[in-house]
Amino acid sequence: MSARRTRTILAGIAMLLAAHRAVGQQSIEIAAIDLPEAVRHAIVATYQGYQFVETRRIDRGNKTRPLFEIHLQRPADRVTVVFSETGEVVSKKLVLRPGPQVPSSNVVGLWRGTSTCPPQYGSCDVDSVVYRIRTVPSDSNAFDIAMTRFSMPSDTIRGELACTLDRHRVVLVCIAKPGYWELVVHGDTLSGTLTLDGGLGARKVTAHRQ
Repeated sequence: MSARRTRTILAGIAMLLAAHRAVGQQSIEIAAIDLPEAVRHAIVATYQGYQFVETRRIDRGNKTRPLFEIHLQRPADRVTVVFSETGEVVSKKLVLRPGPQVPSSNVVGLWRGTSTCPPQYGSCDVDSVVYRIRTVPSDSNAFDIAMTRFSMPSDTIRGELACTLDRHRVVLVCIAKPGYWELVVHGDTLSGTLTLDGGLGARKVTAHRQ
């Protein structure tokens, strides 16, 4: 048998298999409230801040358990996730959405404010902070922050942070071992949280442009 005829036969078999899988498969739009509880919990745990666009149940013919296709979006991106009935992710597709490009001038400059610890730490000192944010010439989304923290009674702590700007959310993400900072820029206010590895919030900061 020639190689050409073999490829033709294999292509025909693939088409038959695809047609067989499609037989009896239906995609039905449903309300989000009608999703299985495990799927709803998985969405709440992973996709806070997203809005529902479309929710569908996929009945798979001879397969006994359906799948659930969820379309979610927020200003920066749109995601399509397929869940099993038990809340496990079967597939996921993320599409970034074009948004306004925040100029670097909205971020760079001198910022002064305060830093404190989250409520779960109990009482702690409120420290004064000074951030000097500057661009990195080699990367338009990269910024350096020279940090100074004045602790009671007279300690001064200095450090440098390397940050990347998410221009859609206007958030600076900065590595700070053993964790990271997320600093949100809103007009002349800079606020954010230091999160340690493991998800524990360690410090909160609020600063204003000078």
